Amino acid sequence: MTVFAAAVAALLALGAGLSFVLQQAVNAVLRGDQDAKTASIWMRKCRRVRDGRRA
Repeated sequence: MTVFAAAVAALLALGAGLSFVLQQAVNAVLRGDQDAKTASIWMRKCRRVRDGRRA
């Protein structure tokens, strides 16, 4: 999964509200960061925020 796909999935999971964590994932996409591990870390943080836990 690319960082772009991870950011899109996080956006869909969180709805319209952009949290700090999601903004960081989007920034990674804009930087062109294609590291799968980075994408995985940001997706995990986005899921934790979505579930009401700390990132």
